[in-house]
Amino acid sequence: MAARILVAYASRKGSTAGIAQAVRKELQSAGHSVEVAEMKTVSTLAGYNAVVIGAPIYMGSIVKDVGTFVGRYREQLATLPVAAFAVGLAPVSKDAHQVDA
Repeated sequence: MAARILVAYASRKGSTAGIAQAVRKELQSAGHSVEVAEMKTVSTLAGYNAVVIGAPIYMGSIVKDVGTFVGRYREQLATLPVAAFAVGLAPVSKDAHQVDA
């Protein structure tokens, strides 16, 4: 049975929004109904069978929009399947002294 899935994302530079659209495309190809929305614009989770949360990581921390979103919809999210993805850069060197800030 096809699910109605929300892909809620936060994006500052557009990369996470692009990945959210790629997730939508894959879920739709699997037969699901998918809506993609920036977290700040979501007004309800009613009617969704699952939620995917996506956000960037800056300076080692996930953006605050995720905490706000999860806090706002905590009770509803506890009753739904939830998946998440995070987008960020990782230094090539494991030696922190070789990574320029």
